[in-house]
Amino acid sequence: MTDDESVGAYSTEQQLEARDALRKTQAAMLTLSAEHRAVLSFFAIDGLGHAKISEILGLSEGTIWRRVHEARKALREAMG
Repeated sequence: MTDDESVGAYSTEQQLEARDALRKTQAAMLTLSAEHRAVLSFFAIDGLGHAKISEILGLSEGTIWRRVHEARKALREAMG
């Protein structure tokens, strides 16, 4: 199945809802600090683990755990 075919599998309403959710998520991400955006992007979008993010950013794993937690909380709050 191609990307075009998979998009066609969803109703217009579902596609509009998905686009709206994406816009809200993007807007909410922009409200986060650069540090929170970075760890959340590495963790949730790139799928990296805490140890790898720690290695990339040169921070302790504990700091990464805390920032991921804080970033997720801030994102939830920003999305209402």
